[in-house]
Amino acid sequence: MNPIVEYDPSVYAASIRFSSEAVIESAEVAEDIVLDYDEAGRIAGMGVLDATKHLSPSILKVA
Repeated sequence: MNPIVEYDPSVYAASIRFSSEAVIESAEVAEDIVLDYDEAGRIAGMGVLDATKHLSPSILKVA
């Protein structure tokens, strides 16, 4: 699966999915950065709050 980037400009939040596996657990690993883990403990996705501060505008434009 290719990563899927979604961006909601109304709340400045981005979501990046690396896997189609179900998310079992999430953990904030840094300010505004949340990793989503699947049942095997692999990173399945990432949430980025205040995305315009943390991600390149070119990534957000594609979303």
